[in-house]
Amino acid sequence: YVTSNQFRDLYFLDDENYWLVLVPADGSPPRIAGGWGDSNDLFSLPTDIIASPGLDVLVCDNASHRLLRFDKRLNFIADVSLTGIAPTPVEYPFRIGMNHLGEVVVASSGNRGLNLISSDWTFVTPMGDATYGDDRFSDIADIKVGENHEVGLVDMGTQTFYVLTRAGQVEQRIPLPSSDARVLQFWQNRWLLFSQTGNIYELSSTQSQFTQIPDHFGSEQELWIVDCTIVDDVIYAIDDLTGTIVTARIRSIE
Repeated sequence: YVTSNQFRDLYFLDDENYWLVLVPADGSPPRIAGGWGDSNDLFSLPTDIIASPGLDVLVCDNASHRLLRFDKRLNFIADVSLTGIAPTPVEYPFRIGMNHLGEVVVASSGNRGLNLISSDWTFVTPMGDATYGDDRFSDIADIKVGENHEVGLVDMGTQTFYVLTRAGQVEQRIPLPSSDARVLQFWQNRWLLFSQTGNIYELSSTQSQFTQIPDHFGSEQELWIVDCTIVDDVIYAIDDLTGTIVTARIRSIE
């Protein structure tokens, strides 16, 4: 998994060696944190990573139901157990996002729901529980938080992209453009959706469906993208076929 912060630093989460790696934008030596375990700065089944607007780095540990907090230099701050937050415990966190208010959005692989956790980590608001009826999420692949605290969600079970308000109200339901489009980013006030084979689709605030944008990675290159981040206009994508980082520059989107 990969993410970046506003200073263009890159963070990589290695789920095989249990490492969290910082690659500074200024060219200084990389830093490594983490290790295998289920307490403090150790993790056993990491499933997501974000660099928050407040510059903390959050790691999602699915097996221990925790979020781990590091500062931007990967100094450990604290770990937060999600099972003791009222009124509804959050188990098996799978994907995470954070808005500019410091609230954390957590997708759970346990109840297949979405949860908004307060900035002081004391209260959770379910955003995708059984009361959602037809909008009940079934197989969340990715989530991201937009500029205005809206939450984008890719549901592979219903082949639908949702946009929800901070309060959990569904604003948009858009069919996914392909069956393998599952990696989500928010960039320049629009949603970008990446298929695992390297196709890119965009959705602006004025559109009602995703539009494929020009090929970036090259049609001759076989890819299986599992995560990506965007720094300025450069995509850093993790290719699961080779275990490497592939890059491409985003072309102008009209």
